[in-house]
Amino acid sequence: MEERGSFLIQPGGRIGNGAFGYVEHVQLLTLSKANCSGNYARKVFSPSINVDIVSFKKRFRKEVISQDTCRHKNVAPIYLCNLEAENPWFIMGLAIQDLQSEIDSKSLSLSDKIKILNMILSGINHIHKKGYIHRDIKPNNILKYLDNNEIIYKISDFGLIKNTNPKENTEILTALNVVMGTDTYRAPEIIYSAKYSFQSDVFALGMLMKALKFENASIEPVIKKSTEFELENRYNTVEEIIEDIAEINWGQI
Repeated sequence: MEERGSFLIQPGGRIGNGAFGYVEHVQLLTLSKANCSGNYARKVFSPSINVDIVSFKKRFRKEVISQDTCRHKNVAPIYLCNLEAENPWFIMGLAIQDLQSEIDSKSLSLSDKIKILNMILSGINHIHKKGYIHRDIKPNNILKYLDNNEIIYKISDFGLIKNTNPKENTEILTALNVVMGTDTYRAPEIIYSAKYSFQSDVFALGMLMKALKFENASIEPVIKKSTEFELENRYNTVEEIIEDIAEINWGQI
């Protein structure tokens, strides 16, 4: 059992592995060993491949700080972290599941999809207003939580985050820009010139809307404008999408 600040951490079993680390279930307790309510997961930086450890540790630190900076109802919060450890880590709430799992199960109603989309748009809009481009928006990175008996969807995985403030942004992995993100959700300008912007996140949101399969013609113009090849024809901001979504007549839900 580890002590961190006012808490004790009891590691559990691993629930995920990747090239740069793993995720494990953990239990949080007070120093008097009383259980903290809720379920928690710890993401640990522990590369299984040969990489520049110093550079990737900096990126991990950037991920944690950026996610914590973007606190919002629809952004997964960070509760504890240790960025100075040999294997840095941070703790978040343990999600029920990710959005991709729900899409695959075909269990979402139209009403569910509308609510989920509005939560995602709210979270990404907040991230953008904080000056960050997420760069990896996809259903796997949208997590489902139960907060105070309310189902909430939250943005996670800030591993590819970019700060648009030139004084604060240092691109550690410039050489890897062309492979950042996931193919299906990657905007054309990224593929051809590795240029990221708020509009590249807009494109990913449009592709996510496609993945949700609304099967409702009312949203098609929004999807089309979100995923336009030319930037001048695409939405400039997430706020513009939110405004158009609010105007949709969904019919009987």
